[in-house]
Amino acid sequence: MRWAVNHFEVDLILIGADSITSEGTVLNKIGSRLLALVAHEEHVLFYVASPLLKYNPETLFGL
Repeated sequence: MRWAVNHFEVDLILIGADSITSEGTVLNKIGSRLLALVAHEEHVLFYVASPLLKYNPETLFGL
């Protein structure tokens, strides 16, 4: 992944989310965390886009 970010001169990384907890933690599939770490280390903007339906307020109560 790091090679691709450098080779293609990536300016922004945008992913979707499976779920978002009340604390703002993003739950997603394999590879998302690695991509976020690469973005951080290479100083590339990293955003998560998700519809409001993916936000789960019940996680505030531990459900």
